[in-house]
Amino acid sequence: NIRPDDTRKVNNLVNFIIICEDKISEPLYFKSFETSKIKVNCIVNQKSMMKNVINAIKYCENNGLTETVKGINCVLPGSNIWCVFDRDKEPNLNDKQNGNIEFNISIKQATDMGLKVAWSNDSFELWILLHFENVTKDDVERNLYYDRLTKVFKTIQNDFLDKISSHKSFSYKKDLKNHRSFQEVVLKEIADKKEIAKSRARILHEKFKDSNTPTHKQHPVTLVYQLVEEIEANG
Repeated sequence: NIRPDDTRKVNNLVNFIIICEDKISEPLYFKSFETSKIKVNCIVNQKSMMKNVINAIKYCENNGLTETVKGINCVLPGSNIWCVFDRDKEPNLNDKQNGNIEFNISIKQATDMGLKVAWSNDSFELWILLHFENVTKDDVERNLYYDRLTKVFKTIQNDFLDKISSHKSFSYKKDLKNHRSFQEVVLKEIADKKEIAKSRARILHEKFKDSNTPTHKQHPVTLVYQLVEEIEANG
């Protein structure tokens, strides 16, 4: 049975609703920020770019989190609804051009609706890598992030990690993105490196602050640091 004082505690929680592109890394990462003051509700496997934004809008509409302002349906102020998705550059030129357009439009559509977007260009793994080293090359894509993370975690001593990192086929993408490995290894190794990751991510983003550079050309950039800072501000 829920007592009246328990109900008050639940109602006083600041609730973040995060529309996650994937179903393991992102949700586990953001859930790790829950405290006695903050509830993090991750909606998993919600795809990328426009599909992610559409799913976020549907979620808001289905849960009474929208209002009509000047004939436009918008998310209620203070709802803390965040879309999290990657750019994920395609190798095919036509796909890349279409992806550029969709990436830019999806971010604008989300912000126009009152949603917040923690996008990454090229991928969420950029945010993880920034906990260990800086990334400056503007042509770096997710495959390099995976390669660098593989090398980083091969040097780390961890009882659970030692069992798998000695294999010749070991890689971050194959071995550390599943539920148990991400929780037992990745989350533990980045826990005390959050401030340096935020600082590095902020510097990358601020390079484009006063420019008219289209979003798809803002690279490497991840706005996950903004979501982290907002969660922390409420903790």
